[in-house]
Amino acid sequence: MNRSQAVVVGFVVSAWLTLIAILIVQPTLYDGELQPIGPAGQPLARTAFVAAIGVLAIGTLRRWRWTFWLMLIAFAAGIVRLPLFGLQ
Repeated sequence: MNRSQAVVVGFVVSAWLTLIAILIVQPTLYDGELQPIGPAGQPLARTAFVAAIGVLAIGTLRRWRWTFWLMLIAFAAGIVRLPLFGLQ
C-alpha cells in the first residue's frame, strides 16, 4: 500500500466509523435522507449504505478503477454545490 492509498483508506474508514457511530446514536437521522420504501426497508437501507462505504475502502486496497472514478465524481459534485449555495 502506498501513501496515497493509505490516505484514501484512512479517510474512508474514518467516514465509515463516523457513519456507524451516528447510526448507533441517532438512527433516524439517515431515514429522512435515504427514504426507503416502507418502515420494513429502513434497516435494509441503513445496511446497504454502510456496506457501500466499506466497498470503497476495499476497492481502494484492491485498486479497482471504478471506485476511483466513483469517488472522483462524488467529490466533483460536492465542488459544484459550492457556487449553487452562493446563488441561493
